Amino acid sequence: MKEKLSCSSLQEELCAFLKRNAINFPGNDALLQEITQRVLSAMHETERHKLSRFLKLFNRRANTLSPEFTKVIRYDRRLMKAMEHIEKHFDQELPLPWMADYVGLAKETLCRMFHSQLSVTYTTYVNNIRIEKSIPLLLYSDYTISDIAYQCGFNSNHYFNRTFRKVKGVSPGEFSKGE
Repeated sequence: MKEKLSCSSLQEELCAFLKRNAINFPGNDALLQEITQRVLSAMHETERHKLSRFLKLFNRRANTLSPEFTKVIRYDRRLMKAMEHIEKHFDQELPLPWMADYVGLAKETLCRMFHSQLSVTYTTYVNNIRIEKSIPLLLYSDYTISDIAYQCGFNSNHYFNRTFRKVKGVSPGEFSKGE
């Protein structure tokens, strides 16, 4: 009986944690209850104990943080929409004015959100995603560097090389050879 009570209170704590910290959780409270119940029932007692300790520590720390800090942790839903679109369509042209219109913001506001919440510019964010997507192609494919550049949304091989070197510290050719 004590274990059931312990699991029940842990489930409540976990649900509260996820509601407070999950960004754009797609479900309702019933779905959240079901998911947490499944997770907790699959866990061993020692894992549940560790989770309980983590949640208590996190709540203690969260209560001591300033409200400004906790606001920065949560991303605006429109920024999340832009980030998801970039992740899915990195190989396409992603002009800032179009993206701002897509998420329902002025382009200046979207730029400010990228800078304030992610500490990068819009262009830097897009380029970083494209560079990360190029890495498996450089390492595990037989495509030329020019082909990879175009597959990852870069309109110029020169711009791809320059951006890759800026992000990774080496050229794409050196990176693919493991130098």
